[in-house]
Amino acid sequence: MKSKRAVIIGGGLVGCLTAVEMQHKGFDVTIIDQFELGSGSSVAAGGILFPLMPWDYDEKVYDLCKSAANYYKYFSAVLLKETGIDPEYHESGLIMINPVDNQKIFNWCDQHDVDLKKITFNGSPSIELRNVSQIRPTQLMRSLKVYMQHLNIKVHVNSEIIDFNAEREEVTECLSSDGKKFIGEKFIITSGAWAANLLKEYKEKIYPIRGQMIQFPKSNLELKKIMYHDGFYMIPRMDGTIVAGSTLEDVGFSIKETEGSIDDLKNKAEHIYPELIDVKIEKSWHGFRPGTHNNIPIIGKYKDYKNLYLNVGHHRYGVTMAPKSAEIITSLIMS
Repeated sequence: MKSKRAVIIGGGLVGCLTAVEMQHKGFDVTIIDQFELGSGSSVAAGGILFPLMPWDYDEKVYDLCKSAANYYKYFSAVLLKETGIDPEYHESGLIMINPVDNQKIFNWCDQHDVDLKKITFNGSPSIELRNVSQIRPTQLMRSLKVYMQHLNIKVHVNSEIIDFNAEREEVTECLSSDGKKFIGEKFIITSGAWAANLLKEYKEKIYPIRGQMIQFPKSNLELKKIMYHDGFYMIPRMDGTIVAGSTLEDVGFSIKETEGSIDDLKNKAEHIYPELIDVKIEKSWHGFRPGTHNNIPIIGKYKDYKNLYLNVGHHRYGVTMAPKSAEIITSLIMS
């Protein structure tokens, strides 16, 4: 029996994990990206596998995030074995410095069985969430690309989808700006912040939010846990480098990094960890998050089309939400 063809438009982490899930379900999968796989917010992300301040979000956000750590713990071992590339999953824990509403946090953690303890960090009352994990997005995407090759997932990069052809509310093919046609039985849009370029009516619902990040080089400093304070975080990597961020900038798709924002990130890092004052920034970068209302993605069928689906708008938590959202959209397609 011939496998059904699934065409996935958008090659970030959400699209790639959707492709893997669909391939495992027996589909012949093609994934298309207008740039390179994982070149957007997927590799620009911090990779904290926990929604920062989940007690301030709609419960739907945590529902999409809560299984991520267990998923990546298992999947990282698979990727390392199959590709030889380590996604660097590890349970580093997270310290929240001088949080605003301790009782609200305690109540939420008790309700959701999240382990915490009160501590003091540099003289400030703090809370440690012991079981928070992280993964290194650049390494994750490197290994995932190789793994998808092993699965025989077809990949087309530098190819922007600009339109669809449909008959009786069923898409038959999608068309790229360079004249290519991609035929399939199922089509899934996973193009993140660029989704509204294809679906114009989503311009106000999915929009780019630029995030700038910095990295400190490996040094003698021994920061072991993720640090969080007032919207800012620092992530120690396994090789000794420290990543810090991130800005939230509504500037469209502007690629010009602002020196003031970079300086502000360094100042915040130094405030938390004064030992960084004499450490120069090794590099900086940015990504475009797919902003959505209340950080809640859009996962489901598109309009009245029988075979066109959306898995977009994961905002700040694309890495964390990707496994569950891939599972949800695949289950919907299979039902």
